[in-house]
Amino acid sequence: MGSVFPLPKAAGRAPTAERGLTEIDLCAWLAQAAPGDVLEYHCGALSIDRNPVITTLGRDEAQRIDRLADTAFRAAEVELIDLLQRRLGQDCFSYLAIARSKLPTDRVLAASLLAELRERDDAACPHDRAAA
Repeated sequence: MGSVFPLPKAAGRAPTAERGLTEIDLCAWLAQAAPGDVLEYHCGALSIDRNPVITTLGRDEAQRIDRLADTAFRAAEVELIDLLQRRLGQDCFSYLAIARSKLPTDRVLAASLLAELRERDDAACPHDRAAA
């Protein structure tokens, strides 16, 4: 297995405690990751943290985590990454994405995933497009 891969500089800004990893950050990492590179995309209890009804993290944070987890799952479905979780303690897990071998079609799949995210965001915020 490769080493833990830092967030690429192309993503613009590194995640912080105030702003965690986003689905766009995950897509940027996917585009640059070598086979075997590992990214921890969440640490906690994903099923609790992404649920706005039961999380203690707040609605916006739960939505960010939910979008990130959905994106990771979609990337795994199209075989861009493998997903793993490592138990750190009671109700605490490290959620890992491991980059798979790259094929020429992987760039198309990654671009398609990013386009899907942009379309969803445009549909959620139509007034942002009109102002541009």
